Amino acid sequence: DVTAALERPDHVFWDLRSETEWTGVNPMGTKRGGHIPGAMHLEWRSILTSTGTFKPVPELRALLADAGVTADKMVTTYCHSGVRAAFGIFVLRLLGYQRVRVYDASWSEYGNVLAMPVARS
Repeated sequence: DVTAALERPDHVFWDLRSETEWTGVNPMGTKRGGHIPGAMHLEWRSILTSTGTFKPVPELRALLADAGVTADKMVTTYCHSGVRAAFGIFVLRLLGYQRVRVYDASWSEYGNVLAMPVARS
C-alpha cells in the first residue's frame, strides 16, 4: 500500500522518470505533476553507459547509494506507467537487493489521485 509506505522509515521510493517529470514541469497527461514526497530520483538512463549497456557494478552501487536507494530498505520503483520501474527492479535484483517491488500503476495513478500528497522540486 503506497499510503502506508510513505510513513515507513525503512522504505524508499525510487523514481526513474526524467527530470522534467520529477519536478512537475511535464505531468505527462496526469492531473498533477511532481513526485511522491520523500522519493529518491535517479533517472533510468543514468544507470546506462553511452553505448546503452549497464554501468559497472561498483558504479551502479555508488549511484544508487548516493540517491538513497540502499539494500537495507524496502525499495519501490515507479515511473509513469511501470515500464521504467520494471527496468529498475531488474537492476536491483541483479545487484542482489531482496526487498524490492514495482508500483505498477506508478505516476499515472498517483498523479491523478488528488488526495495523495505531491512534492515538486
